[in-house]
Amino acid sequence: MDQKKDDTTDLAQTVFSILGYYENEVSIGAMDRGTAQEKAKEQIRVLRYGAQGKDYFWINDLRPYMVMHPYRPELEGQDLSDFSDQNGTFLFNEFVSEVTSGGDGFVPYYWQWKGNCKASGGGVGSPPLSRGT
Repeated sequence: MDQKKDDTTDLAQTVFSILGYYENEVSIGAMDRGTAQEKAKEQIRVLRYGAQGKDYFWINDLRPYMVMHPYRPELEGQDLSDFSDQNGTFLFNEFVSEVTSGGDGFVPYYWQWKGNCKASGGGVGSPPLSRGT
């Protein structure tokens, strides 16, 4: 599990690089903030990793509202503060707490199975390893 946490942390650096690139474009006046945010979202939306190429990144803000989710676009723009998993974990609130209290961290929760919104890991959910940063 420690190796997976290290790998996930390393992979997050890819997203930070993308965000840094677009932030620089805004700071030098090459792009307005709205355009840069849209371009960054779309570039991050298509990123996949893992053995089956189904692991992904999503973006939520600190309210928490979903900014971008590649498998669940219907959540985009939605308030996620009341969104909980099958065990009652308010996962997006937990991610916000991790980020605002210490910068980043891992949150245990259950989610849909391998991008299939109707399946949940054999009926009990899929415990992913996700890092809030």
